[in-house]
Amino acid sequence: MTQAPAPVLSDIAQALCTALILMVPLAAAGLALTHAGMGRSRSAAHAMLGSMCVMAAAVLAYFVCGWSWQGIPGGPSHAFTAAGKAWNWIGAEPFFLGGSGA
Repeated sequence: MTQAPAPVLSDIAQALCTALILMVPLAAAGLALTHAGMGRSRSAAHAMLGSMCVMAAAVLAYFVCGWSWQGIPGGPSHAFTAAGKAWNWIGAEPFFLGGSGA
């Protein structure tokens, strides 16, 4: 079975995607500040530390199993067939960023 060519993004779409990806850490900091601002002033440091711990746990969870379930285009995946077409529903990469080339 032949693979369809990958879609090509325009220069503006690439710039927008890059800008949004670079803003992700700012979103996490903004959520932590909002969470700290909704509590008492004496517990603001505790709220900020809690937000940082939650973000660290999310990063570790992605490191352990997120990459393997995300998969990459053209990589191994688990698929099911519906109406004669294969639908990839979850990646089948190795755990712990294995096979990422990083």
